[in-house]
Amino acid sequence: MRRAKNIPNVRRGMTLVELLLACITTAIVAGAAASMMSAVSNASLSTRDARTLHVAGQFALTQLARTIRGARDVGKVTASEITVWLDDYNGDDKLNLYETALIRYDSVGKQLLMERMQTADGTIPATTVPVNRFVDPAQLALMITGADKRTYVWVSDVSSASFAQWPNSPETRIVVAAFTLGTAPNSATFSLNASPQAPADYLFYKETKNAARPDSSPPRKTRSYFSLYNGFTGHAGLSAVTLESNL
Repeated sequence: MRRAKNIPNVRRGMTLVELLLACITTAIVAGAAASMMSAVSNASLSTRDARTLHVAGQFALTQLARTIRGARDVGKVTASEITVWLDDYNGDDKLNLYETALIRYDSVGKQLLMERMQTADGTIPATTVPVNRFVDPAQLALMITGADKRTYVWVSDVSSASFAQWPNSPETRIVVAAFTLGTAPNSATFSLNASPQAPADYLFYKETKNAARPDSSPPRKTRSYFSLYNGFTGHAGLSAVTLESNL
């Protein structure tokens, strides 16, 4: 009598339970991998957004600082507007419309911009601006119009902006500005203190003090008078530029 051989049973394939466990494990691993990839992608986008905000904000800050510090004088500063005498380009020692600019925050378009009159060939037409209109942003805005009007958008996506001055007009020597780009959590705030190059009474002395500008003799007394008039005596200077961000 032949003895039966012990032939092991060979199972081919997986049971239903094993198949379910394998599917669940695969899903967990795939989900974890997708989450990691998403986190890396979001971090990359967030970093890119932050970098973009800072580049755009720094550009606007530079333009604003350059305009204020290079200005012949500042006319009027409100919460959202600044009137500026850019320079005496034609050398006639008169405030000309084509030498002025209006810096303003457009809350509707969310832009920080500068508006001015400028001819195609760079000439300066003889268009004298009365002081009372120059120190009124609304009146100056009405004059800056027509084919020669130029609008320079310094930065967009501005969620808020504010301007202030020290001391009050027409003796303004320091312009304080701040603006915020983007919205939380991706936002950046920039602030600036800047002073124009000319003495504050260069343009407005006759209108405000009822007298001629101080002459250059004696120079020490003249400088002292200018300092008193501009409000610097006994006051500490403000910092030049500050940059803040909540990123």
